[in-house]
Amino acid sequence: MEAHIIIYFTTDLHGVFRGNGSHAIGIAHIGGLKHYHPEALLVDAGDATQGGLLSRLSAGKDMIAMMNAAHYDVAAVGNHDFDYGYGYLVENARYAHFPLLSANGQRYGRGILEGETYHHGQCINNGRTAVFTRRGKRIGFFSVGTPDLFPQSSQGYPGEQGGITMTPPIPAARECVAALKAQGADFIIALAHLGNDASVGLPDSSNGLAQAMVGLGLDVIIDGHSHANEPGRWVGDTLIVQSGSYASRVGRLTIDPLTRKMTSILLRPQEIRGRVDPDENVLRVRAALENRYKDVMDNQTLKLPHTLWGGTVEGVNVGRLTETSLGDAVADAMALAAQKHFGDQGLPIIAMQNGGGIRTRLCRGNITRENSIRVLPFDNKLYFARITPAVLYKAMENGVSRILGQDPYTGRLQGAAGRFPQISGFTLDYDPDAPGGQRVRAITLEGEETPLDPQDRTRVIVIALDEAKIIGGDDYTMLMDLEDLGETSELEPALWHYLKHYSKSVRDWRPRIRTVGQYQPSPYDATLRVMWGGKPYSGEMTYRVDDGPIKTVRSEAGKCKLPSLSPGAHTITLIGMDILVDNYAGLGSVENPVPVVVLDANLEESTARCYND
Repeated sequence: MEAHIIIYFTTDLHGVFRGNGSHAIGIAHIGGLKHYHPEALLVDAGDATQGGLLSRLSAGKDMIAMMNAAHYDVAAVGNHDFDYGYGYLVENARYAHFPLLSANGQRYGRGILEGETYHHGQCINNGRTAVFTRRGKRIGFFSVGTPDLFPQSSQGYPGEQGGITMTPPIPAARECVAALKAQGADFIIALAHLGNDASVGLPDSSNGLAQAMVGLGLDVIIDGHSHANEPGRWVGDTLIVQSGSYASRVGRLTIDPLTRKMTSILLRPQEIRGRVDPDENVLRVRAALENRYKDVMDNQTLKLPHTLWGGTVEGVNVGRLTETSLGDAVADAMALAAQKHFGDQGLPIIAMQNGGGIRTRLCRGNITRENSIRVLPFDNKLYFARITPAVLYKAMENGVSRILGQDPYTGRLQGAAGRFPQISGFTLDYDPDAPGGQRVRAITLEGEETPLDPQDRTRVIVIALDEAKIIGGDDYTMLMDLEDLGETSELEPALWHYLKHYSKSVRDWRPRIRTVGQYQPSPYDATLRVMWGGKPYSGEMTYRVDDGPIKTVRSEAGKCKLPSLSPGAHTITLIGMDILVDNYAGLGSVENPVPVVVLDANLEESTARCYND
């Protein structure tokens, strides 16, 4: 019998069903962990149901079916679990074989899932807490989520979210800890969909929660929302852990029931897929669900000439703090749709999409419609409106408002938020170190040399936006009163149409967003950490930068330096793998080298290989 209490944890799965190479683990292998540790608990910290094609087509129900098959024990409600509307959230909670929790979510003064049934109607959910017994100890769980619900969700169904409020997490946590103690809980764990992004206020972050709970008996925070890889760190007397996103990691928390010693590690795909057999029941459920949508999944494919980067790369959500190649492509797709409607009117046409809405990358080679939907999983429609330079400046000030500064030597940006703009039809110059509201230095339309006048309230520009911005999401309230020019279909079909004709070379890419603060752009060296067969690799390798000429580099004791790259993002092709380095995002810095893990001598598989989610 296992001597310790083991808790496996995931977060921000965002509808990822399958494993793919070394990038994602897949629900079948996650479920397989319980065969090796039958007494282990399997928990999730929120945002499981929104994201993938099957989840989108079923409004989250199919993801719940997969979690049921994997024998999840308890899960938190994340902000994006509201994206299909409150009615679907309740249906999914009833369909689950495990309790979904949200202690600070209320609807008309009542807990959002209080009194709802689950597990075929056999169990009653109190909506706040759950208790399990392992190794003679009672382990109590509760969940709190980000109070900034509506700006953080897609808001695709605003009419169905009426009456929902997210109260401050700390008071709710205190109530839950007291209630769990009264039930005799020996260990108390929060499933906290809060995160620790620099843009999150301390009281609404997991750090703030841990600080507020010092001495009150909160042992562990299993965090989510910020898509970070947190193997374990102590804040006060609380251990905070987080397992990334899109099933790129599974966390394992180990508790000694006698000494109360707690340790945590994050397991990568190759550490699980080579040692753990997939759960056969999960495989059967997955096959049945995928067969239902086979025509949608298989019949639409195209080929990309190079990787388009977006979403989370090695623990950094790049689109939330800098321009990305996929962000440019999404904005270009929006502008192209506007051009078809208004191109004959002689007006400038621009587009803007928030980086947080672009959920993953698209890798070179064959992609399917499902891959496109994973990039833009929200059912947001594409809107067109008239905007003036004065309002555009205000919008861009909001877009860069959560950037907290820039290292004057390396160029690395600090702070991140989903509102960061990805743009088309204009360039943006801003100073990350300037006071808020005074950062935007210039906005210049494509084809023009003179920047727009920030005081100009008369010139008319056509802008393409998604519906979340039209209703003020991510604090883009200045866009709510724009003159509406109509709407088209959902945003994702516009991207798919654009990609059908995409033929740009990665070498043609030019930055549209530039920083103009203390940092003076200069070449940088990118650092890789190369492991081969579990050992640091020494030897020569060939590589290409942005599909340029083949070059040779040497790795010494696992460290490899690519010299004199121009400032910004670059795609490095190494041993058949696409790798992103970017000094602005800190990817490839000495402090944050990009890991390259070669699993065998044939170089057939690597954790740095680009895989479509």
